Amino acid sequence: MRPLEQYATLRRGRKILLAQENEEWRQRTALLRKGYYTFAHWLGLHLIMWGYRLQRVGPLDRAHLYK
Repeated sequence: MRPLEQYATLRRGRKILLAQENEEWRQRTALLRKGYYTFAHWLGLHLIMWGYRLQRVGPLDRAHLYK
């Protein structure tokens, strides 16, 4: 068994590791969101250039496209 004073150190180390993992996760999701919005913007512009009219702004599954 480990001495009791090491448990506090282990808890502190685990808390630091969890904080680092959380920060990495937030950075990855921010990058994915940025890519999604860039693609959605590009798609909207090109649909308009190709002659489609969007009835309203929203996700593609709910948007109505008219030629």
